[in-house]
Amino acid sequence: IDLPTFGAKVIACYQCNLDIHGKPQVAWTSLSATANAGATSISVQDPVAWPVGSKIVIATTDFESPWSSHTEVATVNSISGGGKTIGLADIGVCSNYSFSGQPLNCRRSNSLSYTHLGETR
Repeated sequence: IDLPTFGAKVIACYQCNLDIHGKPQVAWTSLSATANAGATSISVQDPVAWPVGSKIVIATTDFESPWSSHTEVATVNSISGGGKTIGLADIGVCSNYSFSGQPLNCRRSNSLSYTHLGETR
């Protein structure tokens, strides 16, 4: 649904007050090094304090189409290295999608299925 003035995919407040409460934390960061297929941890640029058991998304760094994806969803099982190394478990990926957007060929693993390229600064 596209809302007038706001567009789509938005939390909006028009002529009102919107208060959002929660613990301040890093919401997203970039990989600081390439995470190869088979890896059980990732290195990130910004220190994080995400609770063990949190779900994170490791976005694809290669070609993405409406019908295929290398984006993976993982559970945080440890934080170390000053918050810059994240241990992963229960990693899920759905490598294909139907024309209607339904995930296909989903699988779970304890390691990354695809390589995700890290940034260098």
